[in-house]
Amino acid sequence: MGVLDDRLTTRRFEDRSPPRRVMPLGGDEILVETAWGGHLVVPGFNIDVAIGVMRDGVHEPWTTRLVQLLLRPGDICLHGGAGFGYFACLAGQRVGAAGRVVAAEPNPHLLPYLLKSLHWNGSHGHTEVFGRALSDEEGRDIACRFDPQRLATLPPRCPPADGPSEPALPEDGRWSAATMGRLLDAEGRWGRTIGLAVPFTARTTTIDAIANLLALPRIDLLHLDLGGAEPLALRGARRVITASPDCRILTRWSAAHHARLGERRRAAFEEVWDFLTGLGYAVRMLEPLIDRDGGLQLSPPLTHEVMTTLALPGLYLWSRCDDDLT
Repeated sequence: MGVLDDRLTTRRFEDRSPPRRVMPLGGDEILVETAWGGHLVVPGFNIDVAIGVMRDGVHEPWTTRLVQLLLRPGDICLHGGAGFGYFACLAGQRVGAAGRVVAAEPNPHLLPYLLKSLHWNGSHGHTEVFGRALSDEEGRDIACRFDPQRLATLPPRCPPADGPSEPALPEDGRWSAATMGRLLDAEGRWGRTIGLAVPFTARTTTIDAIANLLALPRIDLLHLDLGGAEPLALRGARRVITASPDCRILTRWSAAHHARLGERRRAAFEEVWDFLTGLGYAVRMLEPLIDRDGGLQLSPPLTHEVMTTLALPGLYLWSRCDDDLT
């Protein structure tokens, strides 16, 4: 990949001067200046994404760098699963006032942080926000669970037919004196894999519907982090992808994840695979590292068999086979 003379390289993570600002705003809200010069309002209760942003000023340096490389002033970016706005704010900074960003986040517990981040970042004027879950159909209400500590949005757990039902979900899933009992086993030991999840209901929409509503002429970067719903969202984006010859697509993926998908989502993946490869797309894994000069490493193009049986958890880039990514 080409290397940009940009603000974000490994050395700048270490040597940025003056020191970044981290400012409590009250309650669980913390204002953070990022390593790439943006500003975010992050939830102090989170221990997977927000803690890294507060400590290091960056979340996933390799993904951050790739987004910087892929977006240029005037581009259009749609980010699904925007959370508290890290990548939506980064995209807003990259595309500038001449570009457009669409951020979709169905979780009402995260939407306030997303909206405040966009304002503190100064990119709210060219960012549209949708409180919707991206899928392949519009207007469907789906039950979800949210683990505040890990920012994980999950479907309801489906117990075995002859097994116990899921315990009633707490109204507040943050770690506190009131919720500690749910994290301990019978011996009083902390269960590292036990999460606290609060329920909420999300309404679906499609990327094509959003593009039509906003009259988007194209999408240059489609960035999806949807906890397994990526195939459904891409199935609902076929029209705008077809109309966007330079579109790049970033998705979370793993073969183990694919094995756990339900029949509907696996069928959607097969359709999306045929659709994208038919348009000349290839998929490569982004290596989770960043070179000292700011460069990145991508795997060779991956086959259908690798994607469904061997692919490791990570970020995957779909681009046209003749795309040199410079």
